[in-house]
Amino acid sequence: MAMSLRRALVPLLTAALVLPLAVMSLPAAAASGDLIADVVVPDQYPTQIAPSVAFDGQYLYYLGYGSPVLHRIDVPPAGAASSFATGHTQTPITGTQGVMTLAYDAGRDAFWAVGSDGLSIYLLTKAGAATLKFTVDPVQDRPNFQTGHFATEVKIAYDRADDTIWYSPDATTRIYHYNTSADALGTAQLAPGAPYVDVGLAPNDMTAECGYSQSSGVAVGGADLFVTVAGCNYLFEYTKTGTKVASYAYNTNAGGSPQEAACDNLSYSVPVFWIRDAWDGHIRAFEQPAGACTFGGGQPQAPPPSGFPAVQSLTPSSFAVHANSHAVAMPAQVNAGDLLLCIFTSHGYATVTTPAGWTSIGTTLNTTVVRTSRFVKKADGTEGGTTADFQTSVMEPAVAHVFRITGWFDDGVFADGIADSAVIGNGFSPDPPALDPATWDVEQTLWIAAYGAENLGVTSGYPAGYSGGQYDTSGGVVARVSTASARRGNAAASEDPGTFTNDASQAWVAVTIAIRPRAAQ
Repeated sequence: MAMSLRRALVPLLTAALVLPLAVMSLPAAAASGDLIADVVVPDQYPTQIAPSVAFDGQYLYYLGYGSPVLHRIDVPPAGAASSFATGHTQTPITGTQGVMTLAYDAGRDAFWAVGSDGLSIYLLTKAGAATLKFTVDPVQDRPNFQTGHFATEVKIAYDRADDTIWYSPDATTRIYHYNTSADALGTAQLAPGAPYVDVGLAPNDMTAECGYSQSSGVAVGGADLFVTVAGCNYLFEYTKTGTKVASYAYNTNAGGSPQEAACDNLSYSVPVFWIRDAWDGHIRAFEQPAGACTFGGGQPQAPPPSGFPAVQSLTPSSFAVHANSHAVAMPAQVNAGDLLLCIFTSHGYATVTTPAGWTSIGTTLNTTVVRTSRFVKKADGTEGGTTADFQTSVMEPAVAHVFRITGWFDDGVFADGIADSAVIGNGFSPDPPALDPATWDVEQTLWIAAYGAENLGVTSGYPAGYSGGQYDTSGGVVARVSTASARRGNAAASEDPGTFTNDASQAWVAVTIAIRPRAAQ
């Protein structure tokens, strides 16, 4: 829906939404549904009219209506009285004309986002770089789609339990469920087993509480989905197969039009849902049922016992501006004893200074155009949400991937549990080298394949048998760099990953890294 249409509809829709609330008596106070905090965004009318909110474990994020700017504000203090937002920052979004809604992915430390067309799904970094992951075919990928008033206004939730996305067109009754990876045509793949849920079919409808049924926003961070309804003073809980579990009344006015919701189990003494109102510029925190929904999509599905080291998160950082200093973001959560691995790619021939507390395990230069360096650190537990400065000897743009790894071999000597090899080349197919670690044989080893490239040719394919593929760029206009990585566990003495597929021919540095398992100790 265009912003001009939004303005025209404000009086009409406000009247329509106030009516259900006026005739609805608020319930007696209870724990679930209590207002815990209320913050007002700094935007003025009409730019405060927007549906989005996300929480990354530290800050709140939101967007204008289909805008190319990522906003960040501080979490407000607890209290029912409204407070004006503090710590407001604005980050331009590159790679798309605009973004409608977003959901935080704690594993990737990035946001899944819906473009302003309602059909494009991006992975959006905190630095504002949007990478298209797939598009939704409006016919094939949305069976029995119902066209609402605002056809391009789509809400999104990320589900870390199975690495999937819940896609909810505004004011309709069907929520679609997609894998995070595209099919061979670059379009969405409906999740097998539960491709969608319906919130408008009896006995799982909302009529008893609201007088009608629709989804205005969706959140997930545990076993079930939570659905908001514009003009209705209830939040609904559904299983991931569409069974209505419960409804929860807000114990105060939730605004005229509750929209996107985000889970937060960290900011206050009780867990909350952050719920954005479409019209009044408020983001409100309501107490959620105990343990119902944790931030960032919840916990990843526990892998079967394997003895392999595990990648708990991958945090990207992009540096579009030529500079000596590069404050690389660390994962939001880091525990003492975790292994932090940074793959840092910088443009040109500049050398890279190893930050205090880190150890260089390799650096490789391809002529004078691109360098990829690798660094490791045993975490002391204070690194979560901080940065580490990787300085280059010449002002250059850069891009980095930081892995948080658990279950690794730690005897105090990195070389006993980490092996690294790199090669250089040119062309469309960066090819990580074969690696046979010198200090161990057949063990349940985690293998990481990666490359850094001189420019921004998009990675369209990853080594066969590898998962968790991620591609990021420095951004910028000139002297750009990019990186991609993927991994797999393989109980083998050596590994020779297959090639990446790049959409542009360019100079590259390809890397293979082996992480030995703790079980070997």
